[in-house]
Amino acid sequence: MSKKIVTAYNAIDHTLFSQLSQRNKALYMYRSIMRLANKWESDSQREDIRNEARFTFHKNKHLTDPETINDKIEEARSRMLTALHYNIPYEKKKYNIPKYQIQMKPPPDPKDESEVKELKELRVGKKTPEFTFITNEENEIFSWMERNKREHK
Repeated sequence: MSKKIVTAYNAIDHTLFSQLSQRNKALYMYRSIMRLANKWESDSQREDIRNEARFTFHKNKHLTDPETINDKIEEARSRMLTALHYNIPYEKKKYNIPKYQIQMKPPPDPKDESEVKELKELRVGKKTPEFTFITNEENEIFSWMERNKREHK
């Protein structure tokens, strides 16, 4: 008898999964993860998968909000498929991309005396520089405008 190879494509029966109740989806995911752990090659990783699944499902068994439960089920499904795809059972590192960036005011126009005076006050230490918070999308727009200015000169 040959072992069935579990892949990201055949790990979950999606037509069946979509028809299950929340409780049954959670049980289905737990069983699928345990089946995956049984077929994992490395003994230490196999135990890590089992222990993490037991701990996480036990920790979340008291949740009552349907939206939170759906999020947790989706997270489990996503992690299982990611583990199968990359053949790494550990959680994929998440990168926190800041929503806002700090940007200093542009340098003063030398022709404008009020801006030059403000710059002198900054240099002497009488005034602190002003910062603005902009979104990453705004930053991309500003950098695009700056590139266009340079290209058209």
